[in-house]
Amino acid sequence: MNYKEYWLKPLWMSMIVIFVVWIVILLLPLKPTITLWFSISLGIVFVIPGSLLIQSLFTIPSDPQHFGMITEFDKMDWIKPGEIVFVGPGLHSLLLRGLFRKVVLVDISQRQPEFTPQDVLTPDNVNEEIPISVGYIPDKYNYITFINLKKDPGVLISMKEIIESEVRKWSRHPTEGPQSWEEIIKSSLKAINFLIKSLGQYLSENSDDIVPGYDYLKTIESSIPTEILIDWYDGNNPSNSIVRKEYGDGEEDFEKPFIQATRWQKLEQMIPGSLQNNCTEANLKQQIKERKQLLIKLRDGKAMLPTISLGIVLCRLSITQIKPFGPIYEASVALQKEQKERISEVYEITTELEKAKILRDELAKSGVTVTIQEALQKMMSWKIEREANKLVSVSALAKIITDSTKGGPK
Repeated sequence: MNYKEYWLKPLWMSMIVIFVVWIVILLLPLKPTITLWFSISLGIVFVIPGSLLIQSLFTIPSDPQHFGMITEFDKMDWIKPGEIVFVGPGLHSLLLRGLFRKVVLVDISQRQPEFTPQDVLTPDNVNEEIPISVGYIPDKYNYITFINLKKDPGVLISMKEIIESEVRKWSRHPTEGPQSWEEIIKSSLKAINFLIKSLGQYLSENSDDIVPGYDYLKTIESSIPTEILIDWYDGNNPSNSIVRKEYGDGEEDFEKPFIQATRWQKLEQMIPGSLQNNCTEANLKQQIKERKQLLIKLRDGKAMLPTISLGIVLCRLSITQIKPFGPIYEASVALQKEQKERISEVYEITTELEKAKILRDELAKSGVTVTIQEALQKMMSWKIEREANKLVSVSALAKIITDSTKGGPK
């Protein structure tokens, strides 16, 4: 409902009240002079103030959610530069509304624009598609910035530019970003953390700048990248060879098994010297915990993180399933499959050899001597029967062979 409709409705209500009062007066059995003076006094005492009161009433709808911005001579920040006067949903009154002060409805329901998935390239030269979901509302405490950016169209252009730039920067970052497609598919929260450092508002020391109910970024008071500290706090292993060498146990071979006691050996030695502003290690862990809670709220669409540069409040910033693609990725997957199959084959052969030794030993107890090659051949034949759903144990197989050798039951 626009302003004109709000303006006309109280006027019609005022006219109806005046008409009803006059009808009542005319029906009263009074002398004409008394009736005239009574009408005039009633108009002065009741009709005119009542009409002004009714005309001043207006409603701000709550579904979808709006707020009313009050302007004076069409100026938004007429009390203090950069700030607006607003009222929330419900019934309100503004005397002489429409003469020099007006109420402008502002829709603050959540916007959920569609973002084209971002194509990035990790250092292993594999392409990945990163789907990003965003939800926001205009910030009524910073609405002039939203207006100056030409509202939603301008905000979306600026937001897409920031997100595209930061996502690409993160995907190639030497320490804060992933180093391979295997790592990036597990790094959604780290990507969100990297993005909000460019989008979110940090907590101000000035309490006047803090809006109750809003979430704010709190500085992690350490020179060590936050993404690495999050892995350390969560008890994860270093995520790639570079992190392992610089912050882990110093081992350059990432495939070498981690030792629990030393996996973050260098990082734990660096933490005391990395702390800032008299921060303690306990405070640092609390800061990391609060940052993770904010990242999860953003992922789940339950945050209220103001973005000063855009005049909005971020409610959601989530990254769903990151999808690697392209010929290098397909070749990498094929190589991994081949390596796993080779390992499986070696394991299977080793297992069959162990079973063949057991079979040879069982036969020896019964007085039947066979070589390991013969036992292995018997095992392979037994395997074929087993896969044909003729399940027998190694001991049963030994008895069958013994009986057949001695001329017993076959």
